Amino acid sequence: MHHEIDLVPGTKYCVTRQWSLPRDQVKATDDFFESRRQAGQVRESKSPHSASTFCVKKPQGGWRIVHAYKKLNGATIPVQTPIPRNVVIIDSMAKSTIYSALDLRDGFYQILMRESDIALPAVSTPSGMYWEWLVMPQGLKNAPATFNKCVTHLLCSVRDFAPMKSPHISQRMARWLSFFTEYDFRVEYKPGRLNVVADALSRRPDYAVKTANANRIGVERVSAPSSSMIDDVKAAYASDADAKQLLSYVSAPSDEARRKLTPHLRTRAHRYRVHE
Repeated sequence: MHHEIDLVPGTKYCVTRQWSLPRDQVKATDDFFESRRQAGQVRESKSPHSASTFCVKKPQGGWRIVHAYKKLNGATIPVQTPIPRNVVIIDSMAKSTIYSALDLRDGFYQILMRESDIALPAVSTPSGMYWEWLVMPQGLKNAPATFNKCVTHLLCSVRDFAPMKSPHISQRMARWLSFFTEYDFRVEYKPGRLNVVADALSRRPDYAVKTANANRIGVERVSAPSSSMIDDVKAAYASDADAKQLLSYVSAPSDEARRKLTPHLRTRAHRYRVHE
C-alpha cells in the first residue's frame, strides 16, 4: 500500500517560506530529522515544493514536529474513503463487556509514499536543511483515510469469529472445561470447512500412531528429530534479490550502502541485524 497525492489540474508549486524558531526548537527539529534520516524515512531534496516546519509543545513534555501543509492540502483532491462515524462505532459496541484501545507508535511513518509523489510533501527546516519524505508524514490531507484503510485491512481478520449464542454451557462441556484447565493451551476458532483435510487424514488407518513395547527390544536407542527447514530457508534467501541487498547492507552498514537499497528496503533496513 502506498500513500498517493493527486493534485487539482493546473496546480504549479506549493511553497510556504520557513520562519525562524527559538534555538531549542531548532535543535529539536534537527534531531528529529536526523533520526528519520538514519531510519531511511527522509532524504535531502531538490523539490520545487516546500512546506515550513515548526514545533508544538506536547502535554507530557518535548516538542511535536509539525509541517505547514496548508497550500499542498488545499490543492489536493480529497479521497472519498469513508471513515467510521463516532455514533456508528458506539452503536456497534452495544452490549459488549470487554473494550480495548490500541495506541500505535509512529503509524504514519510506516506507509510508503508513491514514488512520483515523494517530491510534493518536501519540507524545509529553520537550520536551512531541505528534506523530502519517503514515507507518509502526518498532516497530509488524505493521510487519515490511507491510514484507516491500512489498519482496517490488517485487523479485518480479527473480526472474523463466531460468538457463542448460548448463555450457559452444558454439563458435558463443563466437565471437559474443568479437564482442560489443567493444561496450558489457547483456544482458536476454526470453521469446520477449513478442517476437512486434517479430519479426513486422522481417520485413515495407515495414519494411526504406531506403538511398540520397549521391553521387547534388547538394544538401547536414542532418537532426535531432524529437519531440513533451516537449509531450505538459507537456500531461499540466497536466491532472493531483496535478501541479498539487506544482507550486504547489514554486514557493512554505511550511508553509501543505504543509498544503494531500493526505497521499500531502505525504510526497513534499521530493523535487521546480523547474528553470527
